[in-house]
Amino acid sequence: TWVNVILDSSNLYIATVESSGKWEVLLDPQPASLNHTIVVSTASTTITLVNIAFGDVFLCSGQSNMEMDVEWSYNSDTEVADSIHYPNLRLFSLARNHQSFPIDWVKSRHPTFKWAASGPDVVDGELPFHYFSATCYFFGRNLYQSLGGSVPIGLVVSTWGGSIVEAWSSSDALSKCSNVSSSMPVPQGEDSQNQRRLEKTYFGRSNLGVDLNDKHQHNFRDIFSNSVLYNGMINPILRMKFTAVIWYQGESNISDPVGYECRFPAMIQDWRSKFNTDFYFYFVQVAAFNGYGKGMWAPLRDAQTVALSVPRVGMITAMDLGDTDSPLGNIHPRDKQTVGHRLFLQAWRDIYGNQIVADGPSFSSLSFSDDCKSVIISYDTTNPANAGLHFNGTDDCDICCNSASAFQLVNGDQVIQYGTVTISPSGSVVVSWQDTHLAENSFITEIRSDYEDFPQCALYNSAGLPSLPFRYVFHDHSIHDHST
Repeated sequence: TWVNVILDSSNLYIATVESSGKWEVLLDPQPASLNHTIVVSTASTTITLVNIAFGDVFLCSGQSNMEMDVEWSYNSDTEVADSIHYPNLRLFSLARNHQSFPIDWVKSRHPTFKWAASGPDVVDGELPFHYFSATCYFFGRNLYQSLGGSVPIGLVVSTWGGSIVEAWSSSDALSKCSNVSSSMPVPQGEDSQNQRRLEKTYFGRSNLGVDLNDKHQHNFRDIFSNSVLYNGMINPILRMKFTAVIWYQGESNISDPVGYECRFPAMIQDWRSKFNTDFYFYFVQVAAFNGYGKGMWAPLRDAQTVALSVPRVGMITAMDLGDTDSPLGNIHPRDKQTVGHRLFLQAWRDIYGNQIVADGPSFSSLSFSDDCKSVIISYDTTNPANAGLHFNGTDDCDICCNSASAFQLVNGDQVIQYGTVTISPSGSVVVSWQDTHLAENSFITEIRSDYEDFPQCALYNSAGLPSLPFRYVFHDHSIHDHST
């Protein structure tokens, strides 16, 4: 049995149908363009596909902060109305689908739309996380605008709120990490701590009338199992060709940062192998949060950075975008415009070859001053990412971001206090502890920057991009503070 595929009435491709009913045609590379037609026919059936576009396609995946739709972002009415202006921004969201074994078929999350042109009826979800991802949309819109609308942009969303990285990982990826358990803990009753955590995480409030024990509504128990979302929501699209992947996930792995250090990079490498494409992979370092998991968010952000050791992987941070007033709970900050823009900068530099600043400041060295009463953090000022260093507070912090709130000094396991910070004319940041009144012969063991659950102050460059949180441990304990 055969299948004919004709592109624009002139390019003929012929495929042989396998006994299983599967067939495949790989089209020749096409220039970015619009208004194509594809006719698929057998001896008894003809299907015509119209309004086909060729362009760059991106996969957006992760949990609820990637799933959260445009309607729940800042200035949502304006953003939804504006979406009509980008008809060649093509959008598609996979239906949620957990499977015990890999499948090949895929369904749309929306009952009407398959591929759809950007517009209010597509991006305006009636419920949180209802149809199209805000982070993915704002990333794609930035790219579409910067390309002058000349290149159609396809955005494919595959997300499930509350999901863990293990659920998105194939069995091959999980086999790379010896400390993988069969599943993460799941809620066991209406009053269980885990159920309340999931309700707060996913919905941000408890009055939405959702029964988390009803697996027909949200299947939380099912999505805490290994590989089930890879099987149901990644494996079906492995034959698609993606320019890059953007990823926003990690909150549900807060209890095991050490395991995440292995599983997340393993997932990235396995996806590239399965897609047979060495695509760029960009991800979001999770946002500031002051709810459950006290003291656990900084180690998780730290664990996320391990993936940067994998080639062609980039990270942007959202740690400065905390949103205590979000109607979905502060685990879901509404400023997805900034998240999408920062992800776009990474792709605009790496994939499209533009010489821009896409990263925040990054120090080159740390040293003690001659009197051992301050730490000098040096920045390479020849790097444009280190130009125009300055401190800014979050939207929730009008007065707390000052010269004494960005860096912490640690003596052993005890946080001493925030250091007094100045920026020198040469661009170095000097952190002093002259007023800490340390005991004689005590010593500084480490210095931290924004290494906390809800950072309030960050160091920025002239491009408005923040420095990443860090924790620097001084292993040479012979360097003491000699204050009396």
